[in-house]
Amino acid sequence: MFVTSDDETVKPYDLVNVGNHSPDGFNWGYGGSGPADLALSILADFLETRKIAPQIYQAFKDEFISKAGDELRITGRQMLDWMGNRAWNKFTKERDPQES
Repeated sequence: MFVTSDDETVKPYDLVNVGNHSPDGFNWGYGGSGPADLALSILADFLETRKIAPQIYQAFKDEFISKAGDELRITGRQMLDWMGNRAWNKFTKERDPQES
């Protein structure tokens, strides 16, 4: 795995596998256990916590990891936008229509 900084410098990065789904480790391009471990580990690293609900990292897997081709690229901005959109959608779905 590699991380690209804002100045486009590419550096190797050891992502810790915090998942327990796949005996074969990280993978992408389909919706299996390797992609689930990768999604969980990316989110855990980015958010600096291992406390991530399964429905969150599975949705992240579905949106980013399982759709990737030969190369997987996700920016911090994409992750923040995705998390913000999920939070907004959850908020607007749960709001009482009487409050509008």
